[in-house]
Amino acid sequence: MKIKLLVSEANGKYLYEPKTVAELEHILGAPVVLLKKPIYALGLGCVINVFRTVQALNIGLEVGTEKDDWSFIIRPENNFNPSMWRAFEDNAWRQIRKSHVDYPLWSQIDYEDAVAFFEEFRFGGGWPSKTGNPSGCGRYNNLSQVGGGNGN
Repeated sequence: MKIKLLVSEANGKYLYEPKTVAELEHILGAPVVLLKKPIYALGLGCVINVFRTVQALNIGLEVGTEKDDWSFIIRPENNFNPSMWRAFEDNAWRQIRKSHVDYPLWSQIDYEDAVAFFEEFRFGGGWPSKTGNPSGCGRYNNLSQVGGGNGN
């Protein structure tokens, strides 16, 4: 069982199936984001974090459906479109899991990163802190520590 990753050329006319990270980076002309625990035996789709890569490079991604013989197509000719991710999420999980119901083909840590990726779109990202400080130490979160509790 493999996760098949394809990439289109710049005009979108031809599809290629790169076999290595170096080959994919050469086609894209930029570094890709790797999974934290890549599984090389399961194909390039189990080495490349396709979600974070297309987000970082601002390029399109197509996610295969059940009937497709491919898992992901990276589309450099298109821009990253966050509004499409809700529609792609079910298919994306199917591609990561394939026939496995309880265990994803990606490692647990990478699976959790994919969950976080989709939650960013579902819930709009951001932090509970008004200042955007993820530590929770923003001036609105700990008023007693800053300015004697009056928010100054």
